[in-house]
Amino acid sequence: MTALSANRNLVRMASTELRGYDVAAAEHISRNALVGLSVAGYLKPFEVCDLLVGVADGEADNSSGSAGDNAMTAGKHGQCNVWTAGEFEHTLTGVGQGDGGRAVYATDDATLSFTGHPDAFVGRVVRKLATNKALIRLKDPGERPGANDFGSIEIAEAWPTLASMAAGGSQRMLDYVAANGSGIECSDPGALVAFDAVSEAAQASIETGEIFPVAGGITYECELYATTLVAAALDLDFGVGTALTSNTRPELDHADTVDLACFHMDGTTSSLALIEVQSDDDGTDTGQVDTGLVNAVAVAKKFRINVRPDGTAEFYVDGVAVATTTSFAVGAAKTLAAFINLEKSSDASAAAVEVKNLRVAGAAA
Repeated sequence: MTALSANRNLVRMASTELRGYDVAAAEHISRNALVGLSVAGYLKPFEVCDLLVGVADGEADNSSGSAGDNAMTAGKHGQCNVWTAGEFEHTLTGVGQGDGGRAVYATDDATLSFTGHPDAFVGRVVRKLATNKALIRLKDPGERPGANDFGSIEIAEAWPTLASMAAGGSQRMLDYVAANGSGIECSDPGALVAFDAVSEAAQASIETGEIFPVAGGITYECELYATTLVAAALDLDFGVGTALTSNTRPELDHADTVDLACFHMDGTTSSLALIEVQSDDDGTDTGQVDTGLVNAVAVAKKFRINVRPDGTAEFYVDGVAVATTTSFAVGAAKTLAAFINLEKSSDASAAAVEVKNLRVAGAAA
């Protein structure tokens, strides 16, 4: 590190409560709406799986504008001021006299609840004002629900200190399951999911239990790449769906997989596997749509799946939505698990997948 060699100027904001944001394309924000950021980082009326940032100070109609369009013409108002601190009166069904300090979450752009997605964390009850009405103090920017706030579920792991991860063990609500091959080991940093070059069927997975209700929204994020995926017998799947079983670990598309939203890679001789996406809502099986992207050896991509409360599934790679012309969905009434699953049929090919981190978040049941 190098110390400054001369004085410098830094802009200091006069207020820490009101901030300006660029509005997403084709969005209309109403005054005093709860607002959040899209995956691309633009402001919009809050939906579960967005990152909540505050309360809109005024109306912003960007219905006919592009993202951040600040042309002050009809249908174009691409900037909005947002209250990111302070206290507000708000309807909160069921608030009690003893709920001071309790965490609250947004479930849409006008509704608060004691249960919700951690990215929908709004702040805390200051006090009850009247029946179903409370004074709410907004969270600090970047503040997360605390360990003792039971309304949300969040599993985040980068495996920074694990010395080993034996198959069948668990860490922070994650289970490691493997049959044959190298299995799952500590990497630097992260986890290595791998098979050795032995002619056999093999499987290795990192997975959660079935704990994420679709009705509360689910966000799945991971950063990974396949260093070796060089045979057609190899398959890599990662996302959310019905909890894996002895039938689905070796074949994800088995009938036991009732609901599914995941990324998929087929092994190929060059390791430059196509990245595909698929879903199943226990009625419509939308299979393996090509994103136009490939796995790049030694270059991890950031993958994200948003499952909205109505079951709609959205896929992103490095912050950009993919396969947007296809509709994907899971069952809105289901409770799903998260997983990373590598498998091969009887084959002598080796395989290796580097997982840098994994985060799964949603509302408590």
